[in-house]
Amino acid sequence: MEKSLFLAVALDGAAEGGVEGVVVQVDGVVKETARDGSFAFNGVGRGEHRVSARVAKRDAYFTTPSHVEAQPGDVVRFGVAFTPARLFGRVVSDAGDGVASVGITSRQS
Repeated sequence: MEKSLFLAVALDGAAEGGVEGVVVQVDGVVKETARDGSFAFNGVGRGEHRVSARVAKRDAYFTTPSHVEAQPGDVVRFGVAFTPARLFGRVVSDAGDGVASVGITSRQS
């Protein structure tokens, strides 16, 4: 089962290069991606398999799901992007309850 990992910098799913050292797992078997971001699991049995990826770098995030279902012979691609900054928060009411469907705008000053 040939699998590959790519780096999606533009967030549009276009491959921009590989990411080395990403942990990829299939059916409990763990491997790390090569320098070019590629990985392969050989001798995988018939049927559907769960393929997952984990990036240990703090400034990395997935632009695609980090786990997929795949058949032997499928090509799997995970999109990863890097950012120097992140913004986290929570919008709550006066009572401390979460407020849904709130638009957030950010701009650099």
